[in-house]
Amino acid sequence: MNRNPKDGEEALSLLLDGNRKFMAGKLTQYDLAARRRELLAGQHPFATVLCCSDSRIDPVKIFDANLGEIFTVESAGNVVDDIAIGSIEYGTGHLHTPILVVLAHEKCGAVTTCCAGAVCTGHLPSIMKRIEPSVVKGDVEASTDASAKSTKKCIIDNSEEVRNLVLEGKLRVVVAKYCLESGEVKILE
Repeated sequence: MNRNPKDGEEALSLLLDGNRKFMAGKLTQYDLAARRRELLAGQHPFATVLCCSDSRIDPVKIFDANLGEIFTVESAGNVVDDIAIGSIEYGTGHLHTPILVVLAHEKCGAVTTCCAGAVCTGHLPSIMKRIEPSVVKGDVEASTDASAKSTKKCIIDNSEEVRNLVLEGKLRVVVAKYCLESGEVKILE
């Protein structure tokens, strides 16, 4: 089975339909062995998803997708740098996915750490630096939402390829948030 939505709206509909199955605990039973064989010929995902590296977040499961249907880019706190943006360009430009989802989630550890003003070492300060402008004092969830929206803007501002795909109507970019308890994905913008 290879789903080929005609545009970002149809791709979003497939993702949200899959999310409803995930919330209900009625995931599709895919023939993974057959799918692995199909994918030997190449990948043709219908969505690119930028999500947090949090181990509780798995876009393939959250959206009840099959192997090869979601091109996933992960980073703590959904922050992007040149490598993440390049990966997104690969998904949206080279693989021609009609939708890019910036998927935040409740109780994000990176955002919580930033909101708390915790002292970080190693390479963690570079993550905090990306989140800090979005911090809403005393409100981790509002900060998470603001940071995800800021990430969307950063991608569009810093990727001519993504920006052009959006302007040409070939790519829809949405910001969404995953609720840990219910499993629901809510569209923020």
